[in-house]
Amino acid sequence: MPRPRRPHRPWSDLPLDLLAMVLLNLTCLADRVYFSAVCRPWRSAAAPARSLDAPPRQLPWLLLPCPAAPSFFSLHSGATRRLYLPENVRGARLCGSHDGGWVALAFDQWRGYAAVNLLSGARLPLPDRLRTNLPSMQGSSACEHHMVIRTVTFSDAPSREGCLAAAHVSSAFNIAFWRPGMDRYWIAYGLPMDVIQDMIYYKNGLKEGFHVLSGTEDSWFTRPTAARAPLW
Repeated sequence: MPRPRRPHRPWSDLPLDLLAMVLLNLTCLADRVYFSAVCRPWRSAAAPARSLDAPPRQLPWLLLPCPAAPSFFSLHSGATRRLYLPENVRGARLCGSHDGGWVALAFDQWRGYAAVNLLSGARLPLPDRLRTNLPSMQGSSACEHHMVIRTVTFSDAPSREGCLAAAHVSSAFNIAFWRPGMDRYWIAYGLPMDVIQDMIYYKNGLKEGFHVLSGTEDSWFTRPTAARAPLW
């Protein structure tokens, strides 16, 4: 006679030490969220891990902003996940992000810029004009005009007073700066630059500022204090 099969153990009754081992191998934060959503025992098993063994700092997600079903590709897990965006930001062009759910969006080709928090729904309009100080016979002449923002890098959450944002713009100057309270325009960086390839913000105990990589593979650094001086 064939041996009677042992009944399968329900997934919800898996031992806690086994669930902890599974959780340790889930390095993507999104996968841990899916893990916690399986059932109540799994959610309870994930609660201690959130405080004792937090996942590593998440690498950037590759966003796939299809208006019908936006999603992202996780470099940790190699999986594509659905991204649930608020209705009022779907279809916008993503041009920057910051920790805490902040993203920079362009709702039109050269206007309708905003910093939006995808978690809280907070929204801060960003100017769509660029202010430049051009040399003239009498000294300098201020000029304002519309611009196209390609990417935005924030030094801090846009809602904080000390935040400074650097934008890669389509202009002879290529880089412009903004900080909270400036609702009319961005300020162009004082010198024309080569074609910009990438830009990041970095801070340590010795210095802080924006690091820029040009098309000729040269890099340069600008401090926020130096960038703030000519903003008004």
